[in-house]
Amino acid sequence: MYNAIKKYAESKFASANKGHASCRSLLSKMQQIDVYGNIYPCYLFLEYSNLIPWNNDYLDITRMKYPCCKFCEQQILNICKKKNLDYIV
Repeated sequence: MYNAIKKYAESKFASANKGHASCRSLLSKMQQIDVYGNIYPCYLFLEYSNLIPWNNDYLDITRMKYPCCKFCEQQILNICKKKNLDYIV
């Protein structure tokens, strides 16, 4: 099921209507810090960033600027919830 959701998230992100991310970092008021003290919104973002520092702009995240945010798109989260699945990441 996770692979099917991942495929859907990737196709949605590639479309003209990327949707809106419901960022867990923003909602939970938690962030990820790497071993160098750089701050990222989450571990997935850290992995995708290739250690490039984040600009601390949650608006870029909610507007789906970053490919890793496709897993926090609202429809994707709704599908996971409906299927009784944990967070896809």
